[in-house]
Amino acid sequence: MDKVSFSWNLIMECNYRCPYCWFYGDWHRQKTKNKYLSLRELMKYWENIHRNYGSAHIDILGGEPFLYPDFTELIKELSLLHTVNITTNLSCNIDAFVKGIDPARASICPTFHPAFADFDAFLKKALLLKDHKFGNRVAYLAYPPQIKQINYYKDNFAKEDLFLSLMTFWGKYNGKEYPAGYTAEEKETIGFSLGDRGGEKFQVTPRKVKGMLCHAGEKYAAIYSDGTVFRCGGSKDSEAKSIIGNFFDENFRLLDKPLPCDYDSCPCNEWAFLGAKEAPALAEVKERSVPLPHDHSSTPPYKIQWNWEIIHNCNYKCSYCHFWNKGSKVDVWEVGRWKEKWEEIFSHYGCCHIRFSGGEPTIYPDFFKLVSALISRHTVDITTNLSFDIDDLLGRINPPALAISPSFHPEFDKIGNYLQKISILRKNNFFVGGISYVAYPEHLLKMGEIMRAVEADGIEFKIIPFNGEFKGRHYPQGYTLEEKTLLREAVDSSLSRDLNTRWLNWHVKEDDAGEDKNNTVAATSRLCRMGQMYAKIFPDGKVTRCCSPQSDILGNIFSDDFKILDEEKPCYVDKCPCFKGMFVGKEDDWLSYWGSPRHPEYKI
Repeated sequence: MDKVSFSWNLIMECNYRCPYCWFYGDWHRQKTKNKYLSLRELMKYWENIHRNYGSAHIDILGGEPFLYPDFTELIKELSLLHTVNITTNLSCNIDAFVKGIDPARASICPTFHPAFADFDAFLKKALLLKDHKFGNRVAYLAYPPQIKQINYYKDNFAKEDLFLSLMTFWGKYNGKEYPAGYTAEEKETIGFSLGDRGGEKFQVTPRKVKGMLCHAGEKYAAIYSDGTVFRCGGSKDSEAKSIIGNFFDENFRLLDKPLPCDYDSCPCNEWAFLGAKEAPALAEVKERSVPLPHDHSSTPPYKIQWNWEIIHNCNYKCSYCHFWNKGSKVDVWEVGRWKEKWEEIFSHYGCCHIRFSGGEPTIYPDFFKLVSALISRHTVDITTNLSFDIDDLLGRINPPALAISPSFHPEFDKIGNYLQKISILRKNNFFVGGISYVAYPEHLLKMGEIMRAVEADGIEFKIIPFNGEFKGRHYPQGYTLEEKTLLREAVDSSLSRDLNTRWLNWHVKEDDAGEDKNNTVAATSRLCRMGQMYAKIFPDGKVTRCCSPQSDILGNIFSDDFKILDEEKPCYVDKCPCFKGMFVGKEDDWLSYWGSPRHPEYKI
């Protein structure tokens, strides 16, 4: 049986009087429901749950749970049997809690209420929780009068590596019902930091759930302070039809089957993990007992690959590059915001592989801070000119989840200096792949010498045919016979002869054969997994199936409803830009080129 879970309104009492609270104006009545039992008595009932259902997960709410007598001692005992998450306004002293509770068994969701909480005092406690491994997220309600403050608080929390997670407001304000009442502008402000439950974002448009077959009451229940147990958190305490028993009854049992939902909407988002016909609850991959909403882990190359051109700017101005002067639009998000987006991608697709390119990706603001955040869930590969300060990388990034793909540019660096940087990276246990070198016509004569220096250190030398204009000729088709001879000699003598031969044959027309080797098999209408197992992200957030200018646009990474393809689709690109195209049935031709580091925790 799947692990059961409970929401427990432990105490219906709060030292705040937030106007958006579900219990605002009703605290006097709610407080009369409080039932204070000894630690031994409370544990007797949770031991009963353990006997019948095994270890459960308990979300402890209120009111303010830290107001309950001997709360820390209760959590210490409770977390020995069950895992616990606590929602709190952090108004109480938490020093004893962080010292006495195991963060592997209990987490805290601090909720910031600006009308009652002092920001600096709250921040100090939130950092104490983070330092003791209890989590680094702060919840904040998108109550209409508080929406304009969101970016201010988000930015200030992010400075301390705390991430703001927004909840939507359910209720009436200024005559409008929310969340349906949010304006388009408010939705845009909320959208980028919107939190989730059960892997689904909190609703900005109420979802209709009435009649949905739901596991509420069977695999989950909401417990009130007097012991009354409702099917879910959205149940109305005045309706007996939603009550399934009393927790303080030794014979209490959950329902034995799912039942249809009686309510129009699900304000607590419980539909996301309880709806029998909807997406199941999401655990981390290493503990996953249910499938992902979009599980591609059995499909070659077994991990979704993203090519992220995060920025088209570059600190080099290479003659053969057309990126550094493109002036394309770049949407710069702060790290916390990106982390939330890639957490969302993880919740849908599991551990992915992200290949950064550009431009020069390392000049993106806080780039290595971003990489550090991403590798908690995903593996990363950085295509880079190695111009960054190596010390910015050392000691900050976990090497097993990261690969470096260096590209050498002779107009701006010396090969001896370049190889020394690679040596430092390798000595610090970073995987450094082969060095890429653009076969620009003016650099062909020196290419052999540079290749020999690289290969003397046992490093692969990858020869990339030049794509662009040079002296009135368009390359790679424009290589002269002499230039092709230099290319062919270098390719044939390289350590990576097979790879370099494929690159050369794919792009360069051989006069003696009279055949254009570029895309010898037309791509059009063949089934391809690009867009399903691979996608390309541009600096403005646009996402395409592949690298071809003709590629289908899948959407925008910034959109709340963005997703990649669920299955392979025919390709309608005239000429495939790369021999790595993921054509169905041709896996032997491309699978070996889509390797990635093995993540320390999320293994495929």
